[in-house]
Formats: sequence, C-alpha cells, structure tokens
Amino acid sequence: MLPIDELNNLKAYLTLAFDRGDITLSEVEDEVLDILIIGWANGLEYASDVLGSSYLDYGDLQKALDLKIDDKTYRDRVREHFENLDVDGIIRVADTESHRLYNEAVFESAEASGKNVLKTWVTMEDDKVRETHSYIEGVSVPLNERFYTYDGDSALYPGDFELAQNNVSCRCTLSLTVI
Repeated sequence: MLPIDELNNLKAYLTLAFDRGDITLSEVEDEVLDILIIGWANGLEYASDVLGSSYLDYGDLQKALDLKIDDKTYRDRVREHFENLDVDGIIRVADTESHRLYNEAVFESAEASGKNVLKTWVTMEDDKVRETHSYIEGVSVPLNERFYTYDGDSALYPGDFELAQNNVSCRCTLSLTVI
C-alpha cells in the first residue's frame, strides 16, 4: 500500500548523509520523488484491481506532483526542510505527499473509468486517528461528492482537505465499490 519501508530507509539514509554533509538538494528531491511515485503506483494498482483496468498515465502523475498547497509544491517544502537540515520535516513531506498521491491515483482512476463508483473513508481505527477523520470513518458517498468533517473541512479523498492540519501525516485511505 503506502511506502512505509521506503520512508524508514530514506530517514536512515538522510540522517547519515546530513551528518556527513555529503548530499545535495537535488539528490534529496530525487529520493523523495521516488517515494511519491511508489505511492502513486500503489494507488493505481489498488484502483486497477477494483475497477478491472488502469485509466491513468504519466501526465496524470505529473499534474498530481505539480499540485501547490498553500502556494508551495512538494519540492518547495522539501527545500525548506533541507535548508534547515530537518530530516523529520523531509520525511513528513514525503509521507504526506505519497499518501495524497496514493489516494489521488485511486480517486482519479475511478473518475476516469466512467463507472458508477461509491467511495468509503477508511481510517486506521487506532488512537492516532484524528477526531475529524474518525467522524467520517466508514462514511460512503458517490465518487464526486465530498467527505465533510465536523469542523467544516471537506475532501474528495484523504489528503485533499483544505486545512493542512487534516492532511499532514494522515493515514486514511479510500475504499472503492463499483455499483
């Protein structure tokens, strides 16, 4: 599903490289990009299993990668953390963005399929789940309808909220059902 092992490996690699002082911003951006692509690919794989086919291409991935949140791309946020030698910040960006890309690939695949799809919000159902996400656990809506939290925020899929506090380090996913 999501690239947890890769994130742990990246954290260990960056910690060592920062300690030695022998890594460039470009190398860090490439490492993060690899993780984002894994998140996207895993979302495509899940969607393809449910929908019976793949519907997206490289152009869709590039569009998702270029998305600006608070007027910043993922590269802008990686750069800020790199300049501060903040490994945890870089990992948080990679984790949050790979998660968003996973769910965006699932959503966009379902939309591109043209099939009648119901989507369901799925949390990890543990004590780390935000109350705003717990509120919508198990809620099912038609594909193009938004999920609404009790604080008034909304999203088409996990990672798509307008408030950053509802996106950062989110672990929720979409479940699709063709109806």
